[in-house]
Amino acid sequence: MYLYNGEFGVCSRNLDLKESEGNAFWKAVRAAKVEEKMRKSFIGNWAIQGELLGAGLQENRLHIEGKKILWLNVFDIDIFKYLNFREFLFCMNKQLELETVPIITEEYGLDDNIENLVKMSIGRSLIYPKAWREGIVIRPIEEMIDLQMSSEFNNGRVSFKVVNSEYLIEEA
Repeated sequence: MYLYNGEFGVCSRNLDLKESEGNAFWKAVRAAKVEEKMRKSFIGNWAIQGELLGAGLQENRLHIEGKKILWLNVFDIDIFKYLNFREFLFCMNKQLELETVPIITEEYGLDDNIENLVKMSIGRSLIYPKAWREGIVIRPIEEMIDLQMSSEFNNGRVSFKVVNSEYLIEEA
């Protein structure tokens, strides 16, 4: 979702979605009063990113009633920067009063061992413990850009997902 020069919009990956009665994204945004909350809380131009979950979506593995959005990023369009993790939490919890994706831990030191990351990704969902979680997202407390990554992988933002192998087996 974005609020840019006074215009509110809803996007899906690379598409700016027109509001329509049948659009699940718009329905969830309206139900959560996202536009009103953004207009009340933000000065300037902002985007917030979340994942739509619930009935009728991807087999609803997490058994969510209705549809809801869990939030994972806040982006300041004016300075072209994601909020640091603690700023993100404050924004979601205090300003917008919107639910974030589950946070497994805030205290983690990244080591250079892929096997350890894969082991850490294996676990049950914190939303619905009978289902395997898809994986985990690792990102720094303080946002950072890696210049080498920026030339090779889009914007260079240090953030990545480790997929849970048990989830992949279950989905196969």
